[in-house]
Amino acid sequence: MKPGDIITHCFHGRDHGIMGPGRQLILKEVVEAQRHGVIFDCAHGRGGHFNFPLIEKALDQGFLPDTISTDLTFGTATRGPVFDLTTTMSKLMYFGVALDDVVTRATATPAKILGFEGVVGSLRPGANADIAILELREGSFEFRDTDGNTVNGKRRLVTHLTLKDGRVLYERPAA
Repeated sequence: MKPGDIITHCFHGRDHGIMGPGRQLILKEVVEAQRHGVIFDCAHGRGGHFNFPLIEKALDQGFLPDTISTDLTFGTATRGPVFDLTTTMSKLMYFGVALDDVVTRATATPAKILGFEGVVGSLRPGANADIAILELREGSFEFRDTDGNTVNGKRRLVTHLTLKDGRVLYERPAA
């Protein structure tokens, strides 16, 4: 692998992942690869691609994915456990990733990696008017991983409005 290559589904809970045998420690090769520019993306999908016990261990050891994305399909968007990007971001916040980190890793960092720095993933003048208005909601929220594990979070991000090129693509219905 070379700098700029992307490893997706880095938080799957199966063999041959970012942790060694027994899934207790991040492999030194993974740490070195990330340090040398290999990009790790969480890509929350279904089918064992997002495992809470592994995520907790990885984050406790200081391993953060470079980017946060989803691997949404029709089935995962309607039946879960993915639903949408803000749910994935909220799940990582449950495990201690800061709000600023989840937002940057879902917006500006992917834009930079894909060569769109300053054009997308930014609110700077001259950037595309691609904007999401999010609310950080307090409450009790059940989150599920792809292996059936559940946690109860106290905060979650909720999308209220999405603009693409300045046009409304999504507006949350009034409650």
